[in-house]
Amino acid sequence: MKISHKMLLVMALPLSIVLALGALLVLSEWRELQDRRRIDHDVQMATRLAAVVHELQKERGYSAGFLASNGAKFVQQMSDQRADTDRVLAQSLAEFRDPKLRFDVPEANALLDQALEAIDGIVALRSSVDTKSISPGEAAGGYTAGIAPMLSSIAFAIRNVEDAGVANELRAFALLQDLKEASGVERAMLASIGSAGEAKYAWFDRSHRLQTLQLAFAAGFESAASKEFAETLAETLEAHESKVGVFRDAVNAAGVGGAVSYDAGAWFQASTARI
Repeated sequence: MKISHKMLLVMALPLSIVLALGALLVLSEWRELQDRRRIDHDVQMATRLAAVVHELQKERGYSAGFLASNGAKFVQQMSDQRADTDRVLAQSLAEFRDPKLRFDVPEANALLDQALEAIDGIVALRSSVDTKSISPGEAAGGYTAGIAPMLSSIAFAIRNVEDAGVANELRAFALLQDLKEASGVERAMLASIGSAGEAKYAWFDRSHRLQTLQLAFAAGFESAASKEFAETLAETLEAHESKVGVFRDAVNAAGVGGAVSYDAGAWFQASTARI
């Protein structure tokens, strides 16, 4: 074999290695890009879903207060909130049902389908609220049943993120949604207590359990979020503690079955501002 041929063979070997390594690098970068696009899409979906949850949480609270007062309170607020809920749903439902725009995680989409079915049932639930043919607890439970799979869908959608930093940020986002939900249910409970003027056992007991849950979710958020966001949440909760604490203290002072006389609307505003 000629020397020139031998030289070509010697040169071809490292060149082939370089080309192979280059192909692997390009493939790795392409996969990373695709993964980031998937994460970006799922985060956008989760954000839209969280916006729907936010409106349903407020509607739940107004509905519970309306029923607990036997239709005397929250009439206009409930009507206005339904309009806000319908507006957000109109913007998002088409995307939630479009196979091309759904989550990349099958389990998340299965839970989303459950949530969509529950949303369809809210129309019937509203009718029962209007005619006062349902209890405050049953109404709140109906809304919560629709919200729960939405929150679970968000949690499932972020499970397959490999980047540790991004995964922690998304875990913090999911925990923040759980904190909002526990706060939202407490808002509905104390709105019911204030509207009824009585701390019924079920509402009294549930409100205390929800306060404990909020502490747990806040602690989880603090461990997952960046220092900046953890401090922001802590400062926010502290700033509103005294404002919501007045109403919590009134319920505690009344005890189970005791009479309460605080303004349910004022509680709702203070709780909403905190949320």
